[in-house]
Amino acid sequence: MALTLQTTACKVIFVIGILGTLFLYYYTIHIKNSFATYFQETEHKIQTTSIGSSNFTTFKTTNLPNNKSSTTHLSQMPQIKSTPITLNSISSLAPTTKLMTPKLTTEELPNDLFPCNFPKIDPFDPAIKSYIKKHKPLTCDGKPSLAYVEDNILKINKQKVKTKVGSVEFCKYTEVKLASANDLTLLPPKWSKKFLNTTKIPDNLEHLYVQCINKGKVVGETYKSRIIEKQEVEKRYEKRYADHLKEHSPAETLSVMFIGVDGMSKQNLIRTMPKTRDFLLKTMKAKELNMFNKVGDNTFQNVIVLFSGKTHTYFENIKGWNMKTDYFDKLDNMFIWNKYQKAGYRTAIILDTIRGSAFHYLKKGWKRPPFDYYHRPGLLMMDKMSKKDPDDLCIGDQREPSLLLDYYLELTAKFNNTKKKPYFAYSFTSHLAHDYFNDASKGDEMFYEFFSTLHKNKVLNNTVLVFFSDHGLRFGAMRRTFHGFIEARSPYFFFIFPPWFEKKYQKEMSNLETNQNRLTTFFDIHATLYDLLYLRGKRGNDNDKILGRSLFQEIPKMRTCEEAHIPNEYCLCKGVSKKKMSEKLKNELADIFLGMINDRTKNNRNICSLLSLKSIKSVFEFSSGKSTNNYYQMAIQTTPGGGYFEALLDYKTSSKTASLVGDIIRLNFYKGQDGCVNTLALKPYCYCNE
Repeated sequence: MALTLQTTACKVIFVIGILGTLFLYYYTIHIKNSFATYFQETEHKIQTTSIGSSNFTTFKTTNLPNNKSSTTHLSQMPQIKSTPITLNSISSLAPTTKLMTPKLTTEELPNDLFPCNFPKIDPFDPAIKSYIKKHKPLTCDGKPSLAYVEDNILKINKQKVKTKVGSVEFCKYTEVKLASANDLTLLPPKWSKKFLNTTKIPDNLEHLYVQCINKGKVVGETYKSRIIEKQEVEKRYEKRYADHLKEHSPAETLSVMFIGVDGMSKQNLIRTMPKTRDFLLKTMKAKELNMFNKVGDNTFQNVIVLFSGKTHTYFENIKGWNMKTDYFDKLDNMFIWNKYQKAGYRTAIILDTIRGSAFHYLKKGWKRPPFDYYHRPGLLMMDKMSKKDPDDLCIGDQREPSLLLDYYLELTAKFNNTKKKPYFAYSFTSHLAHDYFNDASKGDEMFYEFFSTLHKNKVLNNTVLVFFSDHGLRFGAMRRTFHGFIEARSPYFFFIFPPWFEKKYQKEMSNLETNQNRLTTFFDIHATLYDLLYLRGKRGNDNDKILGRSLFQEIPKMRTCEEAHIPNEYCLCKGVSKKKMSEKLKNELADIFLGMINDRTKNNRNICSLLSLKSIKSVFEFSSGKSTNNYYQMAIQTTPGGGYFEALLDYKTSSKTASLVGDIIRLNFYKGQDGCVNTLALKPYCYCNE
């Protein structure tokens, strides 16, 4: 009886095995064919097409079954809903809806099965040739700077006096210092005694302004910022650094230096700064992130993720704190520089705009300096000097970007390569390229000289250098092309590590090199900064709350925009349809979109005009697979005011209704049209009645 049961059991197991094998074979073939069909194994070529009154580039799909055109919808991310947040909360707003695309587990798929077909466009495409202009290197011929500092001695450049102004009767200087009440006011000047050749200045004088007078007129003026080692800071950080080593045991304590340029796409960097880019890649062996995608529209929405690892909507919903009326002092503990300060790192920040920075545009900034070396006093003084307008790149006869970079050179010279005195420094220039993207070519020689000096002086042996931008161009005629659509979403990002670090930490660097061709964002940069702070050591308590993925860990090939926390309206992974749309559908979408724009100002109709449709500028479709919804990227122009607006619309074909995905983006300047409103959220959409 037992033998019979054993024989029967063996037969059953044998049959199950055969059936399982057949099922696995069928399943494998079915899934393979399904994915081949789903992802449409195609070669994407760029073709220029006329849409409306503007030239746009669309992706033409070839080699399809039965020679039919198709659209590949590869990644979807829902809107992030705003929810109340308390100051004690440390969880960030993140998408929760599941992907609409199938999840694959293998890392060994061919490139055409990636869920992210990151677009590759030619920076010199003939379609955008008319928008591109090359500028000569920046030169300045304004009021001359006649003074300089050597070893706490302020000296007058006699040769320059002779060639530029002939003679001077005397010079004088004053300390430049912030008033204690806020971030926007300087203390009144306290002028020194008059001098003609040299004078000694106090050892602790950080920022000074010099005037040289002849015949009762100011004929020369000089601004100078210095890095002064502060004993109280050094004593405090010496203890913090020792505690950091004892508690966390990091393998290394590298300094971190950020050099940022506002509004620069990777394509624009290739066009306008080839000399700088080549030097970074060939001489400094920089690692460029080739699939770096922005996560927000403007500087604040991207930089806030870099510094905090949290979305801008998180900050908009913090209970007990108002972004427009409260200082950022209350939130300092949330920012990565504060973590570095607690670990014994000196901190510095260098900006070139008073009210246009991420923390000052329609915001209060700080009541007390959040950084040990705070360039704000010098910035306020430079703004008062002989600048023709806010967009001028000259301070007298000095190049503004060079003045800022010189401050960095002083920082590196002061702390040099010592591991015991690390620093975390951040510099960001907005004037160079934000408003006029072609102007970036004026800065190629300056940045090349700066990086060359750093390299020549060998002051980066214990420093990670980051050269980056927050987003691409956001305004203007070029932005309204399809190339502009792509460039707006793809800022450039470079890492430069010391050569010894690359050799010693081969696993981390190997992963980073792999991640150069993976979908990455500012969330990942934030996570990488944590990795650097605790390198191979014991992590901080809040490390598990980080949304991004450190670039020292391999990022999956199959990563989607949702998984990378990229809002759908900025995601560059979606396939673009070439399918022709009916005029009726275009008009329906335009009417819906116009209503959304006017809805923004409906409660301010007494001061904001009701806008009308002037023209449809572009519309193209992102298919949503089996869903009854379709996604349309649309741009229209309105009147009065001639505003250009862009948005991603989720259109339900069954009910002929649409909802907004993300936000409405203004594509041209609105200065002079928005004077009747002070609310940042209203300014792009309000054309004042008077």
